[in-house]
Amino acid sequence: MHEEKIHYWRAPSHPELEISRASFQHFHFEPHVHLDFHIGVVSHGGQDFHYRGQTWHLRPHWLSTLDPDSSHDGQSSEQQGYCALVMSLPHDWLQQLARDLGLGYFSFAAPMLHHPALYREFCQLHHLLTQPIAANDLLVPEAAVIAFLEKLLRLHGRQLNTERQPHTLSQSQLDRLREAFHADPGAPFRLPQLAKELDLSQYQLLRQFRQRTGMTPHAYLKRIRLEYAKKALLRGDSVISVAQQVGFFDQSHLNKAFKRAFLLSPQAFQRRML
Repeated sequence: MHEEKIHYWRAPSHPELEISRASFQHFHFEPHVHLDFHIGVVSHGGQDFHYRGQTWHLRPHWLSTLDPDSSHDGQSSEQQGYCALVMSLPHDWLQQLARDLGLGYFSFAAPMLHHPALYREFCQLHHLLTQPIAANDLLVPEAAVIAFLEKLLRLHGRQLNTERQPHTLSQSQLDRLREAFHADPGAPFRLPQLAKELDLSQYQLLRQFRQRTGMTPHAYLKRIRLEYAKKALLRGDSVISVAQQVGFFDQSHLNKAFKRAFLLSPQAFQRRML
């Protein structure tokens, strides 16, 4: 395994899902976040990643289960690299499924789960969703996705209390800041202005944000801009328009950042997914 490569799919049965398969040997994911829930496995090799202050070792027969907006990185743990199969599920879509199952508002109980049977089922489901399928056979993958997710959520989900809880001042401020980033990722945010609005020094803002997310505000904002860029590309927006929407200086800057994060250009991603 010597080539860094990644492939993306949208399944006709579930166009809201993003399916990917990647082979990495030397590529290292910098700390980043996602807008969606991510479920993944490695079929060969192994991956190490840092998540919420701990180091995790993903191997075959384990599932990786990551909540949205949670910082993590990733790199090969073995010289020969690894192959990863990943499914990205929109936050609201999966939360609605959890409510339909009577599970309420949930998150994953941990970032990894050792379960060989579910691991095999996920690999089979991933294969099913990446194959051509006739329009009159879509009930098969539709039922398979729900069956797998029901097992996973009942086994590995935890219900969250949606009532407002008292927070420390710094936590409340950082929540407001993240909400502002998501509400308008293309806005020209400036550190002095943000710190002033939150009644913090610039140093306090940088320190508290990094303690909470594992990333600097700039790194966090850049990543969610790329995540929203993917969403806009999936809507069919032009690359030039997307660059303007999410706050990149021009198309060239978006191309460079997108390829560094996802190993292919925005145009190639859009051609693959539409």
